Amino acid sequence: MSNVERLQSEIEEMHQILTPLDDATLEEWSPEWVMRESLRTRFNEILHELELARGEFELTFNFVGQRVFNHSIDASFLANFISRFQAVVHAVSDEIMFGVYQGERRKLPLDVLDQSTMRVVATNVGSFELGIEGPVERGTQLTIETDGEELPVFDEATNRVFDVFESVEADWLEGSLPQVMAALGSQRPASRMLEFAQLLASNGTLATAYDRSKFKDAPREILFTSTGARRIQTLLSATTRDTVQFSVDGTLTGVRWTNRTFDVEVAEESEESLPAIISGHIASELRQDIRSGRFDQPGVFLIERTTTKSSTEDELAVTFRLLGLAPPPSL
Repeated sequence: MSNVERLQSEIEEMHQILTPLDDATLEEWSPEWVMRESLRTRFNEILHELELARGEFELTFNFVGQRVFNHSIDASFLANFISRFQAVVHAVSDEIMFGVYQGERRKLPLDVLDQSTMRVVATNVGSFELGIEGPVERGTQLTIETDGEELPVFDEATNRVFDVFESVEADWLEGSLPQVMAALGSQRPASRMLEFAQLLASNGTLATAYDRSKFKDAPREILFTSTGARRIQTLLSATTRDTVQFSVDGTLTGVRWTNRTFDVEVAEESEESLPAIISGHIASELRQDIRSGRFDQPGVFLIERTTTKSSTEDELAVTFRLLGLAPPPSL
């Protein structure tokens, strides 16, 4: 019996056990309830094991080109590909969770590493395929204001990276790439993306990514080509980012606990030309606001505006980020 057949048999047995329990009304934390929840957890684990056994990874990359030899790949190139792609995802995730870091470069917080570290999965022999799984403990983020769902940090970060490569292949002549690139964030994600692009541009190897994350609406296929990587290099080398901080009146209206992000609704009488909602990471003073019952109350907030410009000073994109409560005016 093959591994796939064994897992299929175990799934059928578990399904027969769980079906009558699913309809039963059980007291929470009773022995029967605990047993049912344990069986459900195991059932989901077996389903995931079956997906891996079939080669249905959450994210896969297929490689062809100079660094691929029959069904093998150059180890140094693969190591650099994984480490630099991971560095881009880490940097974008840090930006999503905590915003632009002011001051000298720091180590990434453990929260960022927990929410954005990939795991390499064993694959079957064939045309070379790299299987990757995202962080184990992650889920969609709920907002207080709309009860809508947003992607987990890892999935949002990979989406932004994939958007860049998808845009560079499809929309280069239409000029949408600079705006997509600006969504990466500040200098740190941009520099990581530049290192990743340099690797792809100099090794003559094509990678095709297949994204099957359960948190996303549909599977996605993205090409990573040398030509596209060189275009990214050209653009990143010719852009600058300027940041300015200022205060605005607004109201704290939404929160996503998974990535520690708040939403502020900007007051209509604001002098700045601003979006209606600005988001940012949850600083300690904002967490205290919730505990003290001042959530959904007017306040003065510190906002950061990042302007991305081309080498000819053309404005490519402007992004805004909530940094926290504005400091009191100096006497």
